[in-house]
Amino acid sequence: MSELVTILVLVAVAVVAAFSLRSWLSAQLAKTPATEMAIAEWSAVYTGSVWIITINVRNNLDRSLTLNATRIAFADGSVQGAGSFAGTSFTGLTLRSPTSLPQTIAPKSSLSIVVTSNAAVTNPPKVCEVAVIDTATRASGWVQAVGGQQV
Repeated sequence: MSELVTILVLVAVAVVAAFSLRSWLSAQLAKTPATEMAIAEWSAVYTGSVWIITINVRNNLDRSLTLNATRIAFADGSVQGAGSFAGTSFTGLTLRSPTSLPQTIAPKSSLSIVVTSNAAVTNPPKVCEVAVIDTATRASGWVQAVGGQQV
């Protein structure tokens, strides 16, 4: 009889330990940061008649991303863009390289795009975003680019 009690106590301890381990693992998973699909950097230069804006988009995933659009907010609050995303077409920017969107970004690689805007020198670009779609999961969203130094 004492062997049966010992076995039942060990099973009870194992069940409690299993639930505790499961709870701890769930808590650790919640703390794990998600990988961002993409990161982007941008810079701008005024040439005397147009803003030339270069945007570098880095795909952080192990699968392809599609770059569908870009939009830029200027100092006066106006927004210009190129491409289309989520049923909205964006205008005001001229694509220089590449000359069309969407573009596919290979896994773990980068794509640079160059756009121009006829905004005045007194109305510099302030915020730049790109719209990307994960080709495998169809997850999508806007990624805000960092940088923005005007050279």
